[in-house]
Amino acid sequence: MGNLGLNDFKLNESELYYLRETLEQDSITESCVDKMATPKEMDVETKAEYAFLLGKAYEKLNANIKAKNQYHLAFVTFKNLDSGRKAIQAFFKFISISGKINPKKNLVFDYESLAERAINLGAFDIAGTCFLYISRELYSLGSLDLAMKNINKALMQLERAGKCEVFYSAVIHRCNLFLDLGNIEQAKLDFDVASKTQVAHLRKSLGEIEIKLSTKQRLDYLDPIWKDKLQKKNQKIKHSRNKLTKTELKLIEFLSENPSDRYTLMDHLYGNVEFDSAYARFRTLLTRLNKKRPGLVVKEGELFKITGNESVLHSLLQFKVS
Repeated sequence: MGNLGLNDFKLNESELYYLRETLEQDSITESCVDKMATPKEMDVETKAEYAFLLGKAYEKLNANIKAKNQYHLAFVTFKNLDSGRKAIQAFFKFISISGKINPKKNLVFDYESLAERAINLGAFDIAGTCFLYISRELYSLGSLDLAMKNINKALMQLERAGKCEVFYSAVIHRCNLFLDLGNIEQAKLDFDVASKTQVAHLRKSLGEIEIKLSTKQRLDYLDPIWKDKLQKKNQKIKHSRNKLTKTELKLIEFLSENPSDRYTLMDHLYGNVEFDSAYARFRTLLTRLNKKRPGLVVKEGELFKITGNESVLHSLLQFKVS
């Protein structure tokens, strides 16, 4: 392939293959990738794939802003080519790297919209991974029921895609969810399925799940008095971790579907409670939630929304489904 600066090359298939191999080397450096990031002559399709590969290289080196820029370039170029699946894949990487750059940004809405388009394109692996990420986000918020709903969606799509690495990662996540929800039998079934993976980091996660599972099983055989004491202790630990209340979760769930005004939310949360009381409760709810999850719920104009509802997805992901 010659000079890795590639300034005078118009890449063909063999050269792209060489580039892939080069970018996967452990010895590659950010300065080396920088030199490769300024080719002058390429056809449009090659330019898109080239940008995607550079994004992967920068991401591997934790140069996340550069990776984000390359994934965005790949997305826009694939979109203009009506390469639906490749555009979806590039935009998925763009969203996920955005989350690494800004961990506090809520990306649930972005992933939901992307999953819908991925299903329409038959990209079931990408759709399943989106739902897995949504489930993990909801789990971190303490919304276990919603997390379970989305992990089931993830596994349905990943089953259609074939049992790849992310499938087993999703099964392990659901196993953990079942344990937290007290459904040991279903957790054991998922644990058996996940045990078939040979991927090192997933085996490590399984080891942690096995400890948690054995602890839950031992608890079932305890004397009822001791079992009650342990459960009360665990409840105190959960509260100390700043878990969200049912009303807070109900608000988040409602807003995850659509932004809403104050009065719609008050009616949804408090029903027939007198207006003054409902108004005061709602203000207290927002104050408390903002302390637990700063910036999660914001107000724009008259509408409250989950951060991320007006995401870049709407302006970027308007490509033709082919």
